[in-house]
Amino acid sequence: MVQGHSVPPEEIRSESVTDEVIASYAEKGYTLDFAEEVMRYDLSRTHPQVKVPFEVSYLNWAPERVHAFFTVYNASFRERPGFPDWSEAEWVDWTSSDPAFRSDLSVLAVVQGQAVGFVTNADEGQHGYIIQVGVHPNWRGQGLGAALTTYALQKWQEKGKEAVILDVNVNNPGAMRLYQQLGFVVIRRRGKFSRRVG
Repeated sequence: MVQGHSVPPEEIRSESVTDEVIASYAEKGYTLDFAEEVMRYDLSRTHPQVKVPFEVSYLNWAPERVHAFFTVYNASFRERPGFPDWSEAEWVDWTSSDPAFRSDLSVLAVVQGQAVGFVTNADEGQHGYIIQVGVHPNWRGQGLGAALTTYALQKWQEKGKEAVILDVNVNNPGAMRLYQQLGFVVIRRRGKFSRRVG
């Protein structure tokens, strides 16, 4: 090792994190750094109706709205553990550069002219994929996250998809409860392991 330079840790991603997998990697010196639940919603069921105590407009992703999307994203997730602190360009690239991204199904929630939440989506073949749902902290606790999620479910159902998939960090129990209340079920856990080398 060159003095003054550290060697980056070895990383392994697993699509199926169980107690046995964690123990197996631990024996090799790996620790679980990140884990998220993969959740599924069956679109053959009737999705719940969500009411919010104000009128919401849903505006599609468009170049002139990208900054508003990013502003709400930044406010929504800044206090979360592991927040990447991306620039607007980095977040927009991460969100929309994949050919599967659906700008027509990704919307900004606006109340009284103010951007207060968003949902972004991607097309994954037989199912829709919710990339992110974010609600500005000043507007939480009023059902907006549930309204945005059910909006996405309705749109994917109209597109003829079988199911909707999303990922939620295991350290975000509030979001987990919301999705379970709406009818999502956990289908697996995935994560990232790392160990120091050198």
